[in-house]
Amino acid sequence: MTMQTKVKKTIKELPKVDRPREKLMQYGPEKLSNSELLAILSFIVRFLLECLDKNHLYVNYSEIDDEEYGVNKEDKELNRGTCLANA
Repeated sequence: MTMQTKVKKTIKELPKVDRPREKLMQYGPEKLSNSELLAILSFIVRFLLECLDKNHLYVNYSEIDDEEYGVNKEDKELNRGTCLANA
C-alpha cells in the first residue's frame, strides 16, 4: 500500500485559473469550495484590519503637541507649514 502525500501550494504557486479570486470573478461564488471562499474572506479581513491600523497613524492637528503621540519636530513643522499655507 502506497501513501500519497498531498503537497500544499500557496495561492501564488497555483495557475491563475485555479486561484480563488480569479475563479470567483469568472464563475461566481457558487462554483468555489468552502476553503476557497474562506481564503478570499481571510484576505479581505486582513486587508481591512491593515487599513484600520494605518488609520490610527493619524493625529488630529489640535493634538500634535501632545507627548503621548510622539510626533517628531520635523513632522510638526511640516504640518504647521501645510496648515499655514492652506489658511
